[in-house]
Amino acid sequence: MKKLLTLPAALLLYTLLFISGCGPKEDCLTCCEPAENFGKLTPPDYVQPFYPFTGSTDQEVFYYYLPGVPQRVQFFIAGSSNDVCTDEHLSIDYYVKTRDVAFDRPVKIFGEVYWSAYSDEIILLNNVPPANTELAETLSDVGLKQAFPEGAASIDVYTTVEFESLGSLDLDTAYLKQHFQSIRYYYNYKKF
Repeated sequence: MKKLLTLPAALLLYTLLFISGCGPKEDCLTCCEPAENFGKLTPPDYVQPFYPFTGSTDQEVFYYYLPGVPQRVQFFIAGSSNDVCTDEHLSIDYYVKTRDVAFDRPVKIFGEVYWSAYSDEIILLNNVPPANTELAETLSDVGLKQAFPEGAASIDVYTTVEFESLGSLDLDTAYLKQHFQSIRYYYNYKKF
């Protein structure tokens, strides 16, 4: 009779150990796969409206007009990752390269990341940009565990160029293409 009770007890113990290990991926360090690289580097060649947002490819730059006077326009690249492991904090590198053309207006260049109800922003420049320069900043230590304690994190990343509108989308787009060579963000993460 003792042997019959030992087998179910052993199966129960094995099942409990399996479930507390890497069965469901919650809080399991070994369940996260090796690091993935994710990034976008795009010349501002193809511009389309922000709404409806359907995702982006390496050649898409979205735009949005901010309400107010004077009117400001934002051009940005965007992307998402839905399978980010939360075991490590995330760092995102933002880069913008200007062309060898003098600017005649202040420009705000910034990077943003959104995850659940949280967000963070880093300013690369909020002034008249120098011609032919590379701007780079890193947004470090984005903690995803607080918003996603039991699973994969979802993040949305943006690199944005904002300036006072010249009066039409055609003029604003021409200004962007004339002054900016590339807009980029890049990050490494482990897949959940």
